[in-house]
Amino acid sequence: MHPSELIVTDPNQYREITNSDILPSEILDGEFLVLLFLACERIAVLLSNIKKLVEYILFKLQLSGALVRTKIADWLNT
Repeated sequence: MHPSELIVTDPNQYREITNSDILPSEILDGEFLVLLFLACERIAVLLSNIKKLVEYILFKLQLSGALVRTKIADWLNT
C-alpha cells in the first residue's frame, strides 16, 4: 500500500483510509474549505521561498565561478 493511502491514528500505527473517513458533508463544510485554502496558501508561499533560495544559490554559484575564472585569468597573465 502506498503511504499516501494511509492515515495516522496512533504514531505507531497506520490504517487504510476508508470512505467513512471523508464524508461529503465534511468536505463541503465551510471551516474545512477555509483550512484547505490556508494550507494551500502556505504551501504556495513555501514553494515560492524555495524557488527564491534556489535562484539565490545559483546566482552565488555564478558569481563565485566568475570570480574563480577571473583569478585564474589573472594568475595566467602574470
